[in-house]
Amino acid sequence: YVTLSHRWASSEVVELKSTNIDTFRQCIPLESLPQTFMDAIAVTRTLSIRYIWIDSLCIIQ
Repeated sequence: YVTLSHRWASSEVVELKSTNIDTFRQCIPLESLPQTFMDAIAVTRTLSIRYIWIDSLCIIQ
């Protein structure tokens, strides 16, 4: 897997929380992700790597 290291912006609203964990287990709404996340996902796919770790999406905040 790869990890995304990034600065947490105050406008970053997409976070894994106890209130949305069931939804995120089914599907994370890609259209709501910041461009930084989308770029990292695109690079991960280009490299044929299956998993990406993004703290705000992988750790309950």
